[in-house]
Amino acid sequence: MKKISILIFISAFLSLQLLAQKPYPHPLDPTLTHTGFNINMGTNPPGTFDFYPDKDIKLLPNPFNETAHLLINLPQKEFTLTVFDYSGKKMQTSSTKDGTFIIDGKNLPEGNYLYLLLSKDGKVKYTGKFEISR
Repeated sequence: MKKISILIFISAFLSLQLLAQKPYPHPLDPTLTHTGFNINMGTNPPGTFDFYPDKDIKLLPNPFNETAHLLINLPQKEFTLTVFDYSGKKMQTSSTKDGTFIIDGKNLPEGNYLYLLLSKDGKVKYTGKFEISR
């Protein structure tokens, strides 16, 4: 009985230690947050960033009909945005030097899409999804 109590105490202590280290907010679904942004966890090279708070990268509105604005509030300002459909087909690519994009959905069919945002310096790699509804 004493050994079981000690094992329970040790496992509880280790669990608390792991929770205290949380590098990302818990609980966080690694594929989608409540605002429609995909979060990459631990996939970027050392020295790059994996998590961006909602205030740093916003896609408004989502879902949208014709156009949406992707606003980036990060030190980097030069980005490339690539939009994919769910089969992985590249639909659009655009670049910016001021940290803002206008996603044109007029020529895209209704549905869900993924996007990949890359900074010119390679430090930001961010993915997300959006929906076009008519």
